[in-house]
Amino acid sequence: MNRDYEHHVFSRPDFSPYDMTTYEGKLEAFQMLLGSRDEEGYGVTGDVTSLDPELVEYTIEEDGTELLVARFRPQEWMLNGLRYVQGGYLASMIDVVCGPMSDICSNGHSAGTLDMTTTYFRPITMEDQEITVRVRLTSNTKRVMHFEAELLNSKGKRAVTAVSNIMKATR
Repeated sequence: MNRDYEHHVFSRPDFSPYDMTTYEGKLEAFQMLLGSRDEEGYGVTGDVTSLDPELVEYTIEEDGTELLVARFRPQEWMLNGLRYVQGGYLASMIDVVCGPMSDICSNGHSAGTLDMTTTYFRPITMEDQEITVRVRLTSNTKRVMHFEAELLNSKGKRAVTAVSNIMKATR
């Protein structure tokens, strides 16, 4: 049995250079997370490297709710036989934004997705030159973070919604 993955060293991101108590520190950490996963030694790289997210904005709303927005561009290899972006890739785009959001909102203690429920409203095609994913943290308990997400086509119309629960690592 070939186990090439055993040769990889997986590590958690280093948040020590960032002041996670400030908006600016969290924004810098998001930029690091969305841009550095292709570096050797940082977990599984295929998701972010192949989907190539672009950080659009990170905001903290008046009520303290945190929102992360990223942009993706559809690629020919993502299309199914009907020439629509395969639903699994759309779900992955949402998960790729939820992951860094959970890392930041848990101060680096996220452990992984427990579940994600997706609902599809309309297809995404190559004509949708920009796909926007908006993820909002709606609950942050001692053990689990709950996220609500939406994926918008290039006209700003909702194409996919998702809810996801991500577990926090225990020490």
